[in-house]
Amino acid sequence: TSFDVVATYSCHENYTLIGNENRTCDVNGWSGKQPECLVDWCPDPQRITGGNVHFNDKRAGSTATYECDLGYVLVGEAIISCGLGGEWSSKTPSCRFVDCGAPARPDRGSSVLLNSTTTVGSVVKYECDEDHWLDGPSELYCTRDGKWSGEAPVCELVTCEMPPVPPGSYVVGYDYNVHSKIKYSCDPGHIMHGISDLECLDSGEWSTDAPICEYIDCGPILPIPYGGHKYVTNSTYVGSEVVFSCTQSHNLSGVVKRQCLESGVWSDASPKCEEIRCPEPKLAAHSLLSVTGNDRMYGRTLIRTSESSQNTAQTYKIGALAKYRCERGYKMVGEALATCMDSGQWSGAIPECV
Repeated sequence: TSFDVVATYSCHENYTLIGNENRTCDVNGWSGKQPECLVDWCPDPQRITGGNVHFNDKRAGSTATYECDLGYVLVGEAIISCGLGGEWSSKTPSCRFVDCGAPARPDRGSSVLLNSTTTVGSVVKYECDEDHWLDGPSELYCTRDGKWSGEAPVCELVTCEMPPVPPGSYVVGYDYNVHSKIKYSCDPGHIMHGISDLECLDSGEWSTDAPICEYIDCGPILPIPYGGHKYVTNSTYVGSEVVFSCTQSHNLSGVVKRQCLESGVWSDASPKCEEIRCPEPKLAAHSLLSVTGNDRMYGRTLIRTSESSQNTAQTYKIGALAKYRCERGYKMVGEALATCMDSGQWSGAIPECV
């Protein structure tokens, strides 16, 4: 072969040239390496059990995609490509059947298979009976390992948190489960703002906020002249009562008892202690009267006749002494002496002169 001769290579149909298409004859022989003709057409990709393969072409560079039926997982490469030489890039994958089995069912609850299967990819949804709530995931799915994605949840009775106890209050009731009720009360001296009875709802919350107990004190009461007062419960806060009394020889005029109101003031007004005094003694006809011991006249003896006694509003202190006597020619029938008693009345009956 002459120098500088060029040899050109080509391949038959369905083959592809690998290497230089042209070679030149020189002093060292033919330049370069001899090219190869490799087949560029792959056979149909192998079918698999439990799945399908999808491809549009079998020429070099084209791909085939494998996928598994529901309940199967792919073992191997999902996509393989046709290479020069007529071979696919990887071994044919396989589809392995996976079933997680029936999911556990919680006590006081239920489990629902959303797609009615237990194979890989299946989803189970958990729900609890009334007045119970889930402790754990609400959904699980079947994994490639043939196991559900987690532990089944537990259905627990709905419970509310321990209720708060504001200052000045206390709670009756120690069951905090759903539909249970508690009752708030205030300590003495407090009034409640809010609702006293609360219920644990199925949401796990109390039906309303805890009430507030406000402390209210009316303070001490001023003493009354000639009398005294006593706190029934030895306290002056709201609801407390004070009782009044008078010293001997005085009567109470007004309320006997006052109460500390929610407004922080005592009810009514304090009573007064008024001195007990006897009225002007009555006189029968033809009688005379002398009274001693009347403090307002500084112990002087007052003499009254039946006519003069009718026109006086004089009163007499307890212990004053009234002495009756008859006009000349008349005789007394009855007691001649009468004393002003602590009842405000004169002792005995009015004597007569006959």
